[in-house]
Amino acid sequence: MSTLRNVDWQRVLHPVCDAIEAVYGVELEVDTDELAELERFADESLRSYRLTNPNAAKVAGHLCFWLRRLKPIRHAATSNAKLLAVNEVAALWLGLAICDQYFDNASAQSFKIDPRILKDWVASLRYNSHSPHALAIAFEILTGRKVE
Repeated sequence: MSTLRNVDWQRVLHPVCDAIEAVYGVELEVDTDELAELERFADESLRSYRLTNPNAAKVAGHLCFWLRRLKPIRHAATSNAKLLAVNEVAALWLGLAICDQYFDNASAQSFKIDPRILKDWVASLRYNSHSPHALAIAFEILTGRKVE
């Protein structure tokens, strides 16, 4: 299983990891047992909304939170470089990719984020407290949910 609500998040995660490897020159390994645990926790935290199908931004926020919390991504033993914030980068990029790939008629079809803000957000994910709900709200704001 890798579909959380209507989001096939593991299909999105693998290209995210590939992109991190290319950008940062690292080799990564992903613990599939921890991904299963991550999905269980994200599913449980999403239930608090009491919605059958929470929007992609909510799913992105909860996955982002649990990925950075559980840290299922590690450097391969063969990796010559390290990125200490690899799980935080992956969590943010996963959330952004989900918002980019899964949108509805109430969300923006495209968005851009200043690279400085991305760096600040990664640092905040690494060193500060966040909740799944706060991250979901951030992704909803980012995707430009329409106010009607």
